Amino acid sequence: MKEERPSVRENIFAETIRLFGERGFDGTPIQAIADAVGIRKPSLLYHFSSKDELGDEVMKLLVSTWEAKLPELHPETTSGPAVFEAVIESLVAFFQEDRNRARLVLREALDRPEKMKQLVHEHLNPWMDRLSSAIRLGQQNGVIRQSVDPISYITGILIMAIAISAMGDLAAVFFGSRQDSTALTGKEFVRIAYDSLFIE
Repeated sequence: MKEERPSVRENIFAETIRLFGERGFDGTPIQAIADAVGIRKPSLLYHFSSKDELGDEVMKLLVSTWEAKLPELHPETTSGPAVFEAVIESLVAFFQEDRNRARLVLREALDRPEKMKQLVHEHLNPWMDRLSSAIRLGQQNGVIRQSVDPISYITGILIMAIAISAMGDLAAVFFGSRQDSTALTGKEFVRIAYDSLFIE
């Protein structure tokens, strides 16, 4: 079966994520994205009327792609280790699948914090609320540490996953190993996140 080639829009998204991750929003002219895709600037502006629109659409794409990969979580019935392990693993896998995603999120948080706040409020807060409810249920059931503050825990895990993925091979240095950094940091990150949440 013949493999489908990515569409122009898909190529624009991929190159925008890479370039914004490397140079930031302000450091990436629209012409650089067009050149990377191999199209003329007017062709890019046919798909997206401005760099602001393109930046917004790229971030929405990242969030929707991540949400599609997350396992379903029903906090009214779920407080056990399996679902949290699955959520953490899918979070790490999402950012390590393409480290440019993590770099872009970090850049956006630093360069355009108001845009990032709006995105978190609109798209991530519902997930944080559901995870917080599941953590509180686990605390009531005696399987999750009482000392865990749900919002602080979720925020910390998200920031750690993004930072470890964005650092790439440098992350392995902090673990004192020359092994494959993707496997090392992913496995170790899940262990840390899991051990800090659940009572043995």
